[in-house]
Amino acid sequence: MKVYSTSECAACYFRTAADYPSKKSLLQITERCNLHCKHCFVSSVCSGQDMDLDLILTKVIPEFVKNNISKVTLTGGEPFVYPHLIEVVEALRNNEISVCICTNASLVTSDFVNRIKGLGSIHFNVSLDGFSNDSHGKFRGNDSAGLFTHIMNNIKLLGSENMLNGILVTPNIYASIEEYKDICQFAKDNNAKYVLFNPLSEFGRGEESVSLSYTEQQMLDLRKAVEGYSDSKFEIVFIRFPNSNSIPLNKCPAGDIIYIFTNGDIAYCPYMVFAAKNSSSRYDYQDFVMGNIFSSSFDWNNDVNNYRFPITFDKVCAECINRECKKGCYASKIALGKHLEECDEQLCPLINGTNTN
Repeated sequence: MKVYSTSECAACYFRTAADYPSKKSLLQITERCNLHCKHCFVSSVCSGQDMDLDLILTKVIPEFVKNNISKVTLTGGEPFVYPHLIEVVEALRNNEISVCICTNASLVTSDFVNRIKGLGSIHFNVSLDGFSNDSHGKFRGNDSAGLFTHIMNNIKLLGSENMLNGILVTPNIYASIEEYKDICQFAKDNNAKYVLFNPLSEFGRGEESVSLSYTEQQMLDLRKAVEGYSDSKFEIVFIRFPNSNSIPLNKCPAGDIIYIFTNGDIAYCPYMVFAAKNSSSRYDYQDFVMGNIFSSSFDWNNDVNNYRFPITFDKVCAECINRECKKGCYASKIALGKHLEECDEQLCPLINGTNTN
């Protein structure tokens, strides 16, 4: 289920949620990563915490089963540095939970793919931020030609097995618009369902690297250049692109998508947690943590289902005359040092004028 419609500006960083009454969860199985991306929300490095496999098997997955979690995205860090990735995937599938692995594709192996492809309901989202070792590698912290070739071959492998769901792109100044057109064609050629363009954001290392982002005009030019690749079987998704046509913003899906950090903290929205750690934030990240799944006192109903957001939603944009707008992204406001009650100024349809580019 998409969290936005074609009549809305996609303000949220998420693309989909599960169909009610089911829910979707993102599970951060490791903080570690083999690359060093300029924009990383988590600010991952080679060191960091892994989620204990026994806790996943005995605590996390049983809670998923009891609480209608039907879809799980494994994230990090880089999931493929986690030593028990295959065991986690198998355990989730044994409980009829569909699995997405969000990866940089540098550590994917044919042996891994061959082992899981018979399990069904497993797909991959792969990050690709340029169409050359120079552009993609600079942004990802390793511009080795051999590594880039390996990544591209792994994406082709996933595509050949019909396991490539989407390619995730962060437009940045190292890559040209022509490269992003090439990525769209490459994704279609390898059986992906979509390419998602998500601008560089002010979370994690992104707070220090926003100078690498495309300008507003470049983002508009990029959209115009690639939107024609969409068809009935393939989608180009534009997350938080300039709202040049002043259309209403989509509703925040926080609370419908459960994010569990490696230490067991459960986020109402992970992006709110990331944003609250920014130097300009007015909020403590714990304001958006609903509980800890590994705590002896944890109770899903009390901690998750009864969590209360710091403000009531009727206070957000309370004086606004645009009642069609669903108020956009709270995390973006937090990251910029704003109050939750304020509007999402970057995309607000009343602030952003019509632009025909």
